[in-house]
Amino acid sequence: GIDGTPVLDVDCSQITSGDAESFTALTGQTVSINRSTSGRKSVAVVSPCWLFGTDDYMEVSDNALLNFGADDSFTVLVAYREWATWPDNGRIIDKRGDINDLTGYGLHHAKTSTSWTASLDDGPNVVYYGKQAVAYGEFTTVGVLVDRTAQTLSTTDNGAIGTGATDISSIGDLTNPFPLRIGRLASGTFYGDFELVAAAVFRRALTSGELETLSTYFQSRG
Repeated sequence: GIDGTPVLDVDCSQITSGDAESFTALTGQTVSINRSTSGRKSVAVVSPCWLFGTDDYMEVSDNALLNFGADDSFTVLVAYREWATWPDNGRIIDKRGDINDLTGYGLHHAKTSTSWTASLDDGPNVVYYGKQAVAYGEFTTVGVLVDRTAQTLSTTDNGAIGTGATDISSIGDLTNPFPLRIGRLASGTFYGDFELVAAAVFRRALTSGELETLSTYFQSRG
């Protein structure tokens, strides 16, 4: 009643992590986070982000700044959190066409594993590299560095460049007329299932210091 002892006082600011499944009300009760809709996640939104479910995706129109020739170095970064229903070959970010024309670049989930793979495809030639493990529910920043001076493809994980790199001297021009898509392949298949905080494309290979700075910043938002 008015001026009486509160029966239930729910303060959602008590939630500090997006993967929280429950939290405690100020009056002591356990509050569970549930959502029954198929293909949609039961998550706590604790920072500005986008939630990708069964058929959600973003699309950016084709632009010269998103295309890279045979001599152009670049970096792609994505700050995100995976969820346990991630499908095989689920797309994180792709600048390419459909399964009949995969010219371009992208990051996608590896088959039957909690890992991701970077790929470069000039039409006749393709290079896959990465497969870094990512734990479900864990916020992470992953990316791909293309260094055309050294002709190498490296991966990044939470600001750290992988210890190895793969040769990409066989890969030529990656330019294509397709949009850049986040969360889906162009053909409308291989949807992702994740919480996205940020995605960025840089027209050069970032340094280790720059990658660490960006990862630290995004971790503070995740």
